[in-house]
Amino acid sequence: MAERFWENLSIILAERNISWIELTRKMFAGEFHYPSELNRLYQKIRH
Repeated sequence: MAERFWENLSIILAERNISWIELTRKMFAGEFHYPSELNRLYQKIRH
């Protein structure tokens, strides 16, 4: 299940033309919000 989370995140980054470094910077700056489907997937992994 965790592999799919990272695969999906990689696909979204590619679609938005964002690098992993840019994603990290945006997350720390509070500018990036996960799409709701990834949030649901993450919640399933946690529980």
